[in-house]
Amino acid sequence: MSKKIRIEDLRLELESYMDKVIETYKQFEYSIVKYMEQGLILEVEDEFLKIHKLEYEADILRRKLIENIIKSEMLLKSMEEFIRLIELIDKIANMSETIIDNILVKKIDENKIDINIIKEILTITENQVLRLKDAVSNLFLDFDIAYKKARELEIDEQSVDELERKCLKKLRDSEISLNGKIYYRDFINKIADISDLIEDIGDEVEKISTIRRV
Repeated sequence: MSKKIRIEDLRLELESYMDKVIETYKQFEYSIVKYMEQGLILEVEDEFLKIHKLEYEADILRRKLIENIIKSEMLLKSMEEFIRLIELIDKIANMSETIIDNILVKKIDENKIDINIIKEILTITENQVLRLKDAVSNLFLDFDIAYKKARELEIDEQSVDELERKCLKKLRDSEISLNGKIYYRDFINKIADISDLIEDIGDEVEKISTIRRV
């Protein structure tokens, strides 16, 4: 009979997985800013392709983590909760990859939206990903801290919502063509959607920590 994997080992493995997701998002953030500043030049395309490699590496870690959760000392209910959480976290890297794939397919290399607002959204979202790691890790250590960190994600998401509305208003008021407005509206929405997703994951962390605190 195989030895059960310890909970502490799972926590460390989950943190390693989160680190890879964070690395993927940071590369996405860097690439998007470079794209908006320089257009779709070859160097920017190369930066985009690095996201594919990082997402693939994150996927390998995710599959191994889920496999080890199933082999661990966790109760069945906890296994289900953590696997659901990990699958949601995986979407952060997936959404980043989808956005850059869309840019590469459509080959639009003109920046006609407010780069400073997009930078703000990207920075806030990066902070969210870092806080999310802290929240998820504390599901193993301190439910009160996990709950507190998860609640903070909602405040960040509200800030992103405000910036998204501001950016979309500027887009509507601009003289960009209708097709351009449709493209950039989708671009803005999808970047802001990552923040929405992180808030949703935070809601799951809140639920788990609330139940465990009772």
